[in-house]
Amino acid sequence: MERVVKKFDSELMELQNRMSQMASLAQSMVALAITAIQDRGKNVRKEVDQLETTLDQMQMDIDRDAIRMLTVYGPVATQLRYVLGVSNITMQLERIGDQVVNICESLDLMQTEIGHHVQPDLHKMAATVGEMIDAAFNAYFERDASSLTHQQRNNLAASFQDAATGALISKVERAIHQMDHAGCRPQSLIIGGGVCANSLLRERVKQLPQKHHDIQVFLPPLPLCLDNAAMIAGLAYEHLRHHRTDELSLPAMATTSGIAKTSCTGKFAHRKALS
Repeated sequence: MERVVKKFDSELMELQNRMSQMASLAQSMVALAITAIQDRGKNVRKEVDQLETTLDQMQMDIDRDAIRMLTVYGPVATQLRYVLGVSNITMQLERIGDQVVNICESLDLMQTEIGHHVQPDLHKMAATVGEMIDAAFNAYFERDASSLTHQQRNNLAASFQDAATGALISKVERAIHQMDHAGCRPQSLIIGGGVCANSLLRERVKQLPQKHHDIQVFLPPLPLCLDNAAMIAGLAYEHLRHHRTDELSLPAMATTSGIAKTSCTGKFAHRKALS
């Protein structure tokens, strides 16, 4: 178990280093956009396009590795938030690169110079972007959001919620496709636990039938969306009441070494562990 934890920490640190490299590239692209605004005779488009291509590839690679870590290690709590945080931050950095490309394209279409009276505001905006990136990274690495403004905290919280919800919906859709491929397409989807009290998740789950027309979605009323710990305790009580106990000697750990194979008989799916 200790070896697995160390490997997870090492891979997370490597992801974070690549995320920092993306931040540097994004800030360089913003600086190039300001240069292009100041000096219309200086063509930075080729350099911007090259950096954008690099930024796009880095974001896709990091997102792929983050999904792999979620699948292999099954992180929870703080570890889960850090992996999802990396995935979401890199997505936002890639979007900064897209905006810089849009700025350069707009400059190519403009026939007149940008007035000197607006350039100080543009410099201020560019400096603010850099400060926001630095503040977000400091909060992430130092685990302290006290330096962020109220709006920045709200933005980060909303971004995390979007990333976490997106990861859950992606897993659900992947499971639907896998079962469909195995010949036993699910007819219904039931969401339970405290997580389904999240309004954004409920909204996105309700949209699933639009993509998968033959699946029914069941969401419990909010008063029944209890905390996971409370539900686990309730289930444990029922097991104990019926004298079903365990010696608790099994070292629980998320792994892909026993990926289940699904086969169908009638309406029932039987899971057979691969040896």
